[in-house]
Amino acid sequence: MSNIQTHLWAGPGPKMLRWVVWVFLIGAFMAMNESHAQKCTGSTVTVNQTLPPTMAFSLVNQTKILGSYEATVTLSGCSGFTRTQSLTLTLITTEAFTATVLPTVSGREFVISGDRVSCFRINMCFDSVNKSFFDTVTPVTQSGISHEYKAQINGLDNSSLECVANLTNPNVGSGGVVEVSGLWTQYRVRINFSNSACSKIIIKVTGKITQTAAFYKSNAQTIRLDTDQDGSTNFRFVLVSEGVTPPVFTAIDLFSTPVSLTAQPGTCALSLSPTALNMGDFTLAKVSAIAQGNAVSTKPLAITIGNCTGFPIGLNKVLQWTFANPSADQTQMTNGTVSGASQGLSAEILADQKFTLDAIPVAMGSNKIKSGENYITSGKTSDNQTLNYTVRLVRNSETVSTGSFTSTATVTMSYK
Repeated sequence: MSNIQTHLWAGPGPKMLRWVVWVFLIGAFMAMNESHAQKCTGSTVTVNQTLPPTMAFSLVNQTKILGSYEATVTLSGCSGFTRTQSLTLTLITTEAFTATVLPTVSGREFVISGDRVSCFRINMCFDSVNKSFFDTVTPVTQSGISHEYKAQINGLDNSSLECVANLTNPNVGSGGVVEVSGLWTQYRVRINFSNSACSKIIIKVTGKITQTAAFYKSNAQTIRLDTDQDGSTNFRFVLVSEGVTPPVFTAIDLFSTPVSLTAQPGTCALSLSPTALNMGDFTLAKVSAIAQGNAVSTKPLAITIGNCTGFPIGLNKVLQWTFANPSADQTQMTNGTVSGASQGLSAEILADQKFTLDAIPVAMGSNKIKSGENYITSGKTSDNQTLNYTVRLVRNSETVSTGSFTSTATVTMSYK
C-alpha cells in the first residue's frame, strides 16, 4: 500500500505543475510579442498624376518625357518602430523595366535612376503585325527609354515631429514577392526611426518615363507595361512591407491602370521658298571692287515648318544643313561648277536665329549656317514656324575670274 500511495502522489502532481508553468510561459511570450509588433492599421493613397494609357515613343534619335506620375501613401496607426526596429519597404513595378544600376539613398530620399524599358519577357513587346517577341541578348543599358523615380519618406510621431531618421541598405531584385502575384522588378530600402513613437509614415513617389535615344529594337511597335503572371493587364506600382509576419501593412497599389508604349515616328512638313535662287549676273569689275567678306548679292529664303503629327509635336525643331562644296571652315559654299567656273565668290546662309541643343536652349554666337551643325530653330517647340533666312553671295580671297557659280545646300529636320 505504501508503494501505491507514493506513486499516485508523485505522478500527476509534478506533471500538472510543469504543464501549468509551460502554459504560463507561452502566454507571457505571446503578450510580450504582441506589445512590440510592428504594424500600421490604416492607409490612404492620394494620386496627383498618372501615366497616360498610351505613350508615343520614337525609333529615331529623340529626347522627350513620355509620361510622368506622382502619388502619396500615408500609413497611419503605426506602432512598434524603434531605433533598433526598422521597416523594410519594397517598391515593385513591371519587369518591362530592367534595372541597370543600384538605387541610391540620400537622407530620407530613395532614388531609382537606372531602369531601362526592354523586351526582356515574352508578351511584352510586339511588332507591327502584333506578334510578340523578346530579346535577352542585346544589352539594355542604352535601350533608349528610361524609367526613373524617387520616393521621399517621412514620418510623424505622437507630437507631430519627424520620426524617420534616414534610409539605408538600398538594393534591387526581380521575381515574385509575398502578397502579390506576378514577376516584378523590386527595389528595397530600410527605413530607420529616431524614436519609438512614430505613428504615421508618409511615402511620396514621383517618377517619369523618358526617351533619351532611338529605342534599341527597331521592330518594336507596342510595348505593354503590364506584369507577367499578374492577374491584371495593368501597369502597377505596389508598396509591400517585408521581413515581418504578419506584414506591417497589406500591399498597396499606388497605380493600377493599363499603360503601353506605341512607336509613332511622326513627321513635320519642311519647305523652302524658293528652292533655287538666282543670285544675278555681275561684271568682273563689280566683283573685284567688293571688299573680302562683303556681299555681292543678297536674297531672302523662307523656311516653313508645319503639319506636325505624332512624336514631333511639341518638340524642339532641329535643322542641319549639308553643303555640297563646303569651305575649309564649313561656313561657306564654294563653287561646284567643274567647267567654266568663276573664282572670287562663295555663298553663305544666315539664319534668323540659332539655339544650342541644351536642355534649356541658348542662343548661338553666330547666325551663320555651318555645314553639318545641328541647331534648334528660332521657333523652338512650335509646330508651325516661318523662318526668315538670308542667302549671301560674298567676295572671298581668290583672284576674281569670270564664269558661272553653282552650289547646293541640303537641309534636314529632326526633333529634340
